[in-house]
Amino acid sequence: MEAIKTALFDNPLPIFVALAILELIFMVAFARRRTLRRGLLLATPTVLAVIVCLTWWLVPTDRKAILAASTAICADIQAGKKDALEANLDGKFSGIYAGAQLDKQGAIRAAKSLKEALQITRMLLVPSASKIDVHNGRAWMTAIILMTGSSELLGTGNGRVTIDLVWIKGPDAVWRILESKEPQ
Repeated sequence: MEAIKTALFDNPLPIFVALAILELIFMVAFARRRTLRRGLLLATPTVLAVIVCLTWWLVPTDRKAILAASTAICADIQAGKKDALEANLDGKFSGIYAGAQLDKQGAIRAAKSLKEALQITRMLLVPSASKIDVHNGRAWMTAIILMTGSSELLGTGNGRVTIDLVWIKGPDAVWRILESKEPQ
C-alpha cells in the first residue's frame, strides 16, 4: 500500500513511463489495424496519465510539505532572511556544525554567518536528488543543496552540500527540523 501511495502522490515517474510504453504498444496495434475500438484504446493511457498527474498535483503529502519547507529555508538564507529557518526549526533542535553542538538560536546564527562568509548568491535544494523517508511522525531527509557564492577564502564558484536532517511532525501537523548532522 505504501508503494502505491508513494508512486501516485510523491513520485509518479514510474507510472508515467509504464503508461508511455503502453501507449506505444497501443499505437503499434492501431497502426496495424485501424478500428474504433483500438482508437479508443489508444486514448486510455493519455487519460490515465492526466488523472495520475492531477492526483499527484492536488494531493498534499508529508514529503511535499518537507520539500516545500526545505525550499523556503534555502530561499530565505539566500535572501539573507531567517524567517523560514526560525519557523521550521523545532524548539528542541540540536545540530552539529564545524564540530560544535548547536541549538535553535545557534543554528540560525551559523546559517547567517555562513551566508555572509561565503557570500552565497544562490542556494537551491535539489528535490529529485534529496531522499526522504517518513514513518510515524518522523522523517529522515538527506538534502542535496547547490550553492553559488564568492568569497576570498573559496573564490567564486558552485558547491554541493549534503546534509542529513531529522524532521518531526508537531501536534499542529507542521513538520519541523529536530536534528541536523554535520554538512558534507
